[in-house]
Amino acid sequence: MHTRVRFAATGATFFILTQLILASPVRGVDAPATVTADMPSAVPAGRTWAFNDFFPRTVTVRTGSDLQFINQGFHTLTLLTSGTTAKQDQHGNGVALSDTDDTTRNLNGTTHAVLNTAALGPTSTTCGAPTAPCSFDGSAVVSSGVPAGLPAPFVVHVAASPGIYTFLCRVHAGMTGKLKVVAASAEVPSATQVQHRVAKQIAKDLRGAWAADRRAGQDAEVEHERSRTWRVIAGTSSQDGKVALLEFLPKNIDIRTGDRVVFVPRSPNEPHTVTFPVDTGNEFVPFCEAGSTDLPLGPTGCNFGPPDEVEFDGGNGVRHITSPSTSSDSGVIGARRVASDIGLARTAILNRWSVSFAGASAGTYTYVCMIHPGMDATITVH
Repeated sequence: MHTRVRFAATGATFFILTQLILASPVRGVDAPATVTADMPSAVPAGRTWAFNDFFPRTVTVRTGSDLQFINQGFHTLTLLTSGTTAKQDQHGNGVALSDTDDTTRNLNGTTHAVLNTAALGPTSTTCGAPTAPCSFDGSAVVSSGVPAGLPAPFVVHVAASPGIYTFLCRVHAGMTGKLKVVAASAEVPSATQVQHRVAKQIAKDLRGAWAADRRAGQDAEVEHERSRTWRVIAGTSSQDGKVALLEFLPKNIDIRTGDRVVFVPRSPNEPHTVTFPVDTGNEFVPFCEAGSTDLPLGPTGCNFGPPDEVEFDGGNGVRHITSPSTSSDSGVIGARRVASDIGLARTAILNRWSVSFAGASAGTYTYVCMIHPGMDATITVH
């Protein structure tokens, strides 16, 4: 997920755009050390990529000084207690949870899953501003929560004892970093050293992304000439998951009436949808609980909220497309790790999606991922 979560019923869009700030620590009074999530300015022109990475991944601060978090995507900065691993936190506090009280199946066959709104919120709504930083002493989690307001740094006063502490993004499994706390009198890296480290990190991330792009191009081909089945990679990532390629690859394919297209998601920490012909705004749907039945937000449900839960899109179950106006929605799909890395039931997300064009009329068929703006592609039927 990146830059936006839209609740379909309200149309509310959360986004944050900030610029990279690399503060220079000085003797006496420290300027805040800085961690930046994502780096849109480094994305190659014409590419819909995103960095699921912190810059730098290891940040050194003196105890008693401040750390500021610059969010350039849809992420959290979550500082964990001493001894807690990122994996432990992700399994209980990842982006999604199984909806265990709703045992019906979605139209696409998956079990219900909901956004883990408690874990995605800030640990406090009264701190985090530069004038009122949150305090981190290593004994309790401190989290920025996902962006839900105007661009601003999230500031933490580091009161923890010297040591190594883990921080992570609760939206993207595997997006982690290390906070190295040193004594108040210790040396810390200069701004120039930090900038050099970040530049090397970006260059390495991009090498991995270009390699993933080449692999996807090689894999997106006719699976078997006689089967008339085409494969489209529905999003992929660098091998370490640090750069998400939020693209359908190839972006355009030419097929014949009667062919079949299989969409295979490859990103380890990015879910997607395959939705024909346009974004219908139901990638995340608010509901209210009513026993074992969930009611949609609205006058026939729970009177416009607030919702008790926000469900992942379960699709409409349509796998046969006959015209460019056919509405077909996969629901949320993702690689197996998207679910397993956060402890979500494997039945909550499809690992591939296929549609048939049997009897389809000639023309251009457009489809999109509803989660990631700008992730769209076409299929031309002859």
